[in-house]
Amino acid sequence: MSWFVYKRVETIESLKHDLSTVRWTVLSLMPEDVQRILGSYYDCGSEEEALMWENITAEKIIALAEILQSRGWAFFGERAYCPLCKNGSNSPFEEGFAVPEGLRRHLVGWGNTHQCGIFKVALDLARDYWYDKFHEKAVDAEKEKSERTLSRRKTETLYCVAPDLDPELIDEGIGYGVQARNETEMVWAEQRLADLGFSIIFEANFKTYLSDQADFVVYADPRKKGEIKFTVYKKPLPKKGRGSRSRPWAWNSFELRDNWKHDLSGKYRARLEAMLDRIQTV
Repeated sequence: MSWFVYKRVETIESLKHDLSTVRWTVLSLMPEDVQRILGSYYDCGSEEEALMWENITAEKIIALAEILQSRGWAFFGERAYCPLCKNGSNSPFEEGFAVPEGLRRHLVGWGNTHQCGIFKVALDLARDYWYDKFHEKAVDAEKEKSERTLSRRKTETLYCVAPDLDPELIDEGIGYGVQARNETEMVWAEQRLADLGFSIIFEANFKTYLSDQADFVVYADPRKKGEIKFTVYKKPLPKKGRGSRSRPWAWNSFELRDNWKHDLSGKYRARLEAMLDRIQTV
């Protein structure tokens, strides 16, 4: 490493250390009860707990707020200044923030509200700490997940749910926290699709659910428990790209719920016709 490069690295590390020192100094000026609340990020034992820390901590800070004496705004609810930075609304006609929502937005920096500088300092310290604590474990977990996915792709059924995307496993891309169907539920969903006139194509370990018409194609995705999703594509069909999910034609979709029992064909046709009317104007 050359002297210039070494000096640059040394300067960056020094600046990081100085910034951390300044942040700690800011928090040390807070009352002890506030310091305990803002320093509680040390207690987060997992990424899940870290993700919840911001909102939980904001609620604890809101609980410390001193409600202002009513000066004509009582009809609009209680108000209070921020317990940390002591700031309030920029409006000349209001004092403090609405409690709890206005104050919460101020603390977390949501919307067009100026974020509390002290809460941001605590959050920046927390994120640096969490990165050091969880990053390496997260990278290892993601690597293990990728290897497990590659292994599953060799043995499990893959589902083609769009003409321009690669086939997916039964639990890929269906949404966070969403449950995939089990084998029995999948058989039931496939029968429902067959009743609606869909072809079920099974080649190698790929499955595709299609309704191929003269000017358009409907792809069905029955993997998600509770509903079947249908996406309509005008011909000629889009080609495979780079796997981007920002695909305007993918907005042309609708769902049929599993618990819908009466006149399912009618419900399907009505939604399909509405979708076709929409995409003809695009």
